[in-house]
Amino acid sequence: MAVCQNIGATKINPELISPWKESDFKKYEGIYHFGEGDGSNLILLVNNNKISIQIRETGYWTEGGYALESGITQLSELDLKWEYKNLTNIKIIDGKFFSNEYSGEFVLYKEDSNSYFGLKINNPWNTWIGEKRYEIGVKRNDFNILNYYAGQFPVASIQFLTKGDVYSYNSDDLALMRNEIFARYGYKFKEKGTFDICFKKQNWYYPKYRDITAFLTDIELHNISIIKEIEEYRNEDIYVPEFPEKNKKIVLTAKQGDLVIALSIKRIGNKTIEYSLEMVEFGKKNYSKKGLASMADGPYLGSESDESSVSGISYLCDEYVDEKEDCYMYIRLGKEEKTSNYLLGKIIKNCNDKIKDIDLNNFPTLIEK
Repeated sequence: MAVCQNIGATKINPELISPWKESDFKKYEGIYHFGEGDGSNLILLVNNNKISIQIRETGYWTEGGYALESGITQLSELDLKWEYKNLTNIKIIDGKFFSNEYSGEFVLYKEDSNSYFGLKINNPWNTWIGEKRYEIGVKRNDFNILNYYAGQFPVASIQFLTKGDVYSYNSDDLALMRNEIFARYGYKFKEKGTFDICFKKQNWYYPKYRDITAFLTDIELHNISIIKEIEEYRNEDIYVPEFPEKNKKIVLTAKQGDLVIALSIKRIGNKTIEYSLEMVEFGKKNYSKKGLASMADGPYLGSESDESSVSGISYLCDEYVDEKEDCYMYIRLGKEEKTSNYLLGKIIKNCNDKIKDIDLNNFPTLIEK
């Protein structure tokens, strides 16, 4: 007699399970529900045979818990939250499913007059299942993928968009499309700002997180970049910095006493840079951060001016900003064009753990290596 297994909390007979094989992976696309009640959902999306999978699980915050202590939320009452996990290195081969995190196969379960298409997970994330047991998530037929994602532009979380797909939208729609991605995860916008007011009118919006970067899928990261690039061209006065050179990685460093700062940057759009910051101070905790910083939206109002702490010469610079709630990062980049050809940088940065806040006056100019 075969050992019983699970569909949600219901035990099933594994002898009634058969493989579900499709040559067209698009037929596997959908929402697979695991567990009872809210349970968890696995969302599988297929774009030109590129497979994306995200798992959404329920959890709870309690008074005095980790979320309060770490500053993720200010809520003190018992509160439902969602947790998101994006799977990596996903493959489907002959009806079997593989990823770095989980594995299994697509199956059909038939019992009496009932039949279910599903995804069997060999190493389920629901720990109550027990060892040596798998769990089957049932493919939901009552839910259209477009209806699963709230907002006016769910497509921004479902498929890889091109510039042609979004170019016809006006600036307001582009901004809404981009920020809806963040809102769907419960991102907390600046209080009383445009999108805080906008999304609080929606019954699906629950602001809980100050940072949702780790939740974003490859699809969403791609679409955010595409939308921002089109938005940049919609500015009344288009200004494109001459440097740093696009898609070229540049490292700038500086040292003051026991504190060393290394800043790695790469310009990925007309007004956006990707950065990685490392701060090391002897005897204190090291600090690192990665992110995206952009020049301010709207008409170009002119460059800033900084003075090199090496030569004492003033130079023009452009400022890129990454700001979330009370934490900010300003990166100012420029060149002494008459005396040198290397890139210079200054940063303004707080929220550095045990390392002091950095401003224009208390740390020297960073210089391209």
